[in-house]
Order: sequence, then structure tokens, then C-alpha cells
Amino acid sequence: KRPDENTVYIDVDAQKDGYIEVAKERFDQRLNQTIGNFSLTFAKNYADKYLEKGRKVLIIFTPVGGTGFKGEHWGENDKLYLRMVDMVDSALKLNKNNKIVAYLWHQGEHDAYENRDLSYDGAKEFYDKHFTALFNRVREKYGKDVPFICGGFTPTFVNAYPTTSEAILDVLKEKMQNCELTEFVDTSDLQSNADVGCKDIYHLIAEETFMPDNNLEQSKQELLAEIDRRIEDKILEQTNADLLKKLINNADTLTEAV
Repeated sequence: KRPDENTVYIDVDAQKDGYIEVAKERFDQRLNQTIGNFSLTFAKNYADKYLEKGRKVLIIFTPVGGTGFKGEHWGENDKLYLRMVDMVDSALKLNKNNKIVAYLWHQGEHDAYENRDLSYDGAKEFYDKHFTALFNRVREKYGKDVPFICGGFTPTFVNAYPTTSEAILDVLKEKMQNCELTEFVDTSDLQSNADVGCKDIYHLIAEETFMPDNNLEQSKQELLAEIDRRIEDKILEQTNADLLKKLINNADTLTEAV
């Protein structure tokens, strides 16, 4: 939905397929559901507010479901961490003007699940050790001036594994509070796909990540303003724009409007 030519993905399969695609909301075929995307929300907002003319935002999409520190996926010598570093380094080499604008971390559920038998203190000690090591490695390699942003879990997931979830979230919150150019994005009042009838407690619904305040009228105005910009840039014809505006104005939900 709503592809944006200023925002593109390089996915985890890029090593074997070598493709870059226009970024859009991700549809999970197994769940038959569009899932929320923390990185896409950030990229779209960055593109709207800060992107220089003629440039694009590249999302280097490296997360893999069902992975974590417990399974030895994101340690210094682990496969997924090394693949992430390789993909970032390759992107930086494509153009001398390329730069990292932020590092986004939205993982931890699988560690909460796999460590579900641990106490709060045990789970917190485990995650703090491994996350702090990753945080320090990223900052040492790419610089302390790169913002580091973490997202929380869905409330549905936290309710399913409260002790270990709270331990991990406290690690993330404390680290983000105590370091410069960091931010923790609170998701405690947002819905998961499970809340709207899908068997998925891990992912936020797409509407929540696209527009966290869930303000339909504000969202419509932003969409309409985007259409006007595309008319001015001669990307969109007036006839098509008028039809899109009519559909947006008549939408009853954010999903329909988008």
C-alpha cells in the first residue's frame, strides 16, 4: 500500500537476489495480513521532513522473525549480525555521499519467549549483557552521531510473557535514556494483529505504525497534502488526483484512506 518512490528497501534476501524495491507495507502471506513496519514509518517521516532533493531513503531491512540473542543470531560473530554489517557496508560504498541516518532496533520478543522460565532479574541480566554489546559495537563501527532508536512490544505479547517482556523493555528504556542520540518508542497503547482477529501477537497493525496517534482526520489531511505536492511536481495528473482525493475524503478508516 502507498508505495513511495523516495523510499526503497534492500531486503535480507538481497545477498542472493541482489534487488532493491520500492518500500511499501509488508504483507504476510502466512497470516494473510498486512503487518506494521517500524522502519517504513521512520523512513517515510524522514523523507517528508529531511530528505534532500534528488536523494532517496534506503531501508536496509535485516530483521528475521524468530531470532534473538538466545539463539545466537545477533552476537558479534553470529550470522545475522555479520550479514547486517555486510549489507550496511555495501550500501555505504555505493556512493561516497551515502550516510546512515539512524539505526532502528525492534526485536526482543523471541528472547522473551525463549527465556520465559527466567526470573525478571535473570532475563534482564541476560538481555542487558547482549544488547549492550551490540549497541556498543554498532556505535564503535558507525559512529556515536548515528541516532539509535528502539521500539517496544505489542501489549498483547507483553501480556502473554509479562516477566521477561518487562525485563527486556526495561533494558531498552534504560539504555535509551542514559545515552545520547537515542530514543525509545513506547508502543504500550497500540494494537497487535491479534486484537483485530489475526493470530499474530508479535506485530503491530499497519495503521498503528503508519500513524501512531491514529488521528483519521489528520492522516487524511497529510495524504491530501502529499497528493497536492505530486501535482505540483507533475508526478500525478489532476484527474487522477481528484479521484484519489474523493476516495480519501470518503474513507471511514485509516486503512481505507491509505
